Amino acid sequence: MANLCELRWSEKNLRELGIAITPQLIAEALNDYWSTQAAGCVGNSCSYLPIDKEGRTEAALLAFVGNYSGVKSVQFDPARANLRSPTAEVGITLRNRLTGTLLMTLEGTAISQMITGWLAVECLNLLLRCEGRIKVFIFCTGKIAETVIHALNNGAADRIERIAIFCHDKQSNQELVRKLLPCTAIRLMAVDNRQSLRRSKFIITASEENKPLFDLNEVSDNAVTLALGNSELPVDYFQKLLELKGTVVVDDMEVMERQSTDPLALYYSKRYQTITRQGREDGIRNIHEVHADTDRLSELSSRSGPANFSMASLASYDIAVAGYIYEKLTRASVPQVHAAVSPTMQDTASSRGL
Repeated sequence: MANLCELRWSEKNLRELGIAITPQLIAEALNDYWSTQAAGCVGNSCSYLPIDKEGRTEAALLAFVGNYSGVKSVQFDPARANLRSPTAEVGITLRNRLTGTLLMTLEGTAISQMITGWLAVECLNLLLRCEGRIKVFIFCTGKIAETVIHALNNGAADRIERIAIFCHDKQSNQELVRKLLPCTAIRLMAVDNRQSLRRSKFIITASEENKPLFDLNEVSDNAVTLALGNSELPVDYFQKLLELKGTVVVDDMEVMERQSTDPLALYYSKRYQTITRQGREDGIRNIHEVHADTDRLSELSSRSGPANFSMASLASYDIAVAGYIYEKLTRASVPQVHAAVSPTMQDTASSRGL
């Protein structure tokens, strides 16, 4: 299996070995993530570099999780949204955390998108655990919205009554519904206004607009929100949520505070406060802390106020998934692996002197 580290594994190459990047694979790979984080075996950091005036950015997100470490490299280009293409191209480099040995590199765009979908299911299962069949409202129709719907269909179809999908052009949401209907058990609705927003218990924003997508008076006081883009919630959203004694759960408040780009972290920093101090005093907790607190879980089962799940940009999810894929590859036979490697990949490796 020495050649594993000499090649850049694409989604196609992995699929030829029977390893498809699906919601189920992501859920399996991240099954123990929160307990690993609780044990102190997860770490994250990042660096961002603007590369032109059009908004393109290079990012290096560093992480370790369990026995693995690595880098998630991202180039973000907002102009790709106009072409209905992913705005971020992602690559993942995986190493042995203890020895530094390079284990493999792989394309990470699909993995990163699927992780976002997995987080949506985790949010639903935690903050809407007391609800029966719920109504979901999704802003935007890009690839992230599509993967979120796939993940909800895979992990929570029996808990969702319908998903309303809204976009400003009033066309791409209809196209998305037509595309997903044959493979989705959940009822999908393309809507041309936000009237059903107030009747929705789970609101997901997945746009690239970097501006609030709805007003506070448009949502019910017990709705759960999950913002997958920047600045998509109303400016005074967190102030109202905390006034109503709502619930806020995050995936890593320490990282969120260091990055200081998430709307929740900015809410505190603009008040010369920190999420790790005043945020904790307001009841904000990391999700792994909530999972370990039986009393808190019991409270969530009878939750009646608003709630929000906020996320930092954590590469540790991607490293955990890459480690899981690496383990699956090492269990495959050597002939299988060599057969899955395309001539193009072999030539690329040779040109690098490998």
